Amino acid sequence: MDNNTRAELGDILTDQNKLLELLASNINALESYPNLQAYLSSNNQNSISYRKALREKKFTKEDYRYAILELLDWFGYKACIDLDMDFIINQVAEKVGDDIDAIKSLTIKDVGADNISRLLHMMGEAIYAQVDDQPSFPWEATKGQTNHAFWRKCHLAYDAMMHEGYSSHYKINQWCQATLGVSCPQSFPKFARTYGDPRLIESWRTWSDWKE
Repeated sequence: MDNNTRAELGDILTDQNKLLELLASNINALESYPNLQAYLSSNNQNSISYRKALREKKFTKEDYRYAILELLDWFGYKACIDLDMDFIINQVAEKVGDDIDAIKSLTIKDVGADNISRLLHMMGEAIYAQVDDQPSFPWEATKGQTNHAFWRKCHLAYDAMMHEGYSSHYKINQWCQATLGVSCPQSFPKFARTYGDPRLIESWRTWSDWKE
């Protein structure tokens, strides 16, 4: 770091308002600092106007939630248009046959929790495909020092983290070193919670040549 860069860093660190403004521009990056994240979020001007509207009873929180769910319903529909949903369609057909009106009375158990979970992961990928800044996955990196040995086995780390209780980076890293013979990147727990099972990500399946 040269003197000019060091001076700019010092300027930011000694000006609390400027630092908070910079941090507020990317609140999601502060996942490891929940108190700071909550503070910045609550002091956002739009957040303030939202709370003011609730106090003045312009609408209720439930009204707001319903409006968001309507929007998400539309997003979900658009995400599903081009997906191969035969695995769910066939499951539903086994339950109701030609009685299309009976579909709305089916339960999660009828459709299959695994089927629904699979579709939600597929929808997540489709949502990212609809925006310009699609996610760049670690195994796709062409620069830097990506731990490819780990990412080829990350599906096993995902299972250990989600199903065997290795929920923190410290725990999953110890498990990976002992079981897989590789270190676990610090970014993996957040990756797992954000993107889910790598076996449901087309990019990873193609890159790793994984087969069921």
